[in-house]
Amino acid sequence: MFDWPFDFLSLLIAVVALLVARKALNRVDELQTRLDAMQSFAAAAAARPSPPPVPPPPELEQAPPLVAEPAVVDQPAAGVAEAAARDPETIIASAPPRQ
Repeated sequence: MFDWPFDFLSLLIAVVALLVARKALNRVDELQTRLDAMQSFAAAAAARPSPPPVPPPPELEQAPPLVAEPAVVDQPAAGVAEAAARDPETIIASAPPRQ
């Protein structure tokens, strides 16, 4: 009594599976044709000689600095104090401004 819906469902699934298999078979034929065309193109491309390799770039020389580094002269603390004692108007960077 309840066998008819199950039989129909099984038959429907079988028909759909056959349609999918048929479509897949057609797709395989298309893909095989495309693969053959790509392989023949690759064989023709391999027959052509390749260009020579690119030579490495020459070694670059070290560029000179853009700004010269300032010369730093270390003055002993006694020399700075001596200069300040002789001329009180001398500007010393490490001394606080006088007011």
